[in-house]
Amino acid sequence: MPEEIFSPELPEEESEEVALARLLTERGFEDSEAREHLIDWIMRQEGLVETSPDLHTRVNFELKRARLYLNAGDRQRALQAFEDAHSIAWNEGDDDFAEQIRQEIEALK
Repeated sequence: MPEEIFSPELPEEESEEVALARLLTERGFEDSEAREHLIDWIMRQEGLVETSPDLHTRVNFELKRARLYLNAGDRQRALQAFEDAHSIAWNEGDDDFAEQIRQEIEALK
């Protein structure tokens, strides 16, 4: 993993996602290195989701993934992740959260 991609100068919470979005923007989703970084990030995030007792963790992961795709310039993948987040929030019975996500989806269309 090239060190210059994951810059320590970025805010700690955003550094990996921002760097990953930048890598995907520069090289594209079909680039093998970019895809490897994306898959690794998704797998680590899914591991956190699976071990969390918080029901909103899955929704928050999908929102983070949607914003990553959006920042990388892939609106279609972003919309799909937003729709996944909406469905999960709706199925969890969190109507207010589901409505907020629906509004984000509508703003993208």
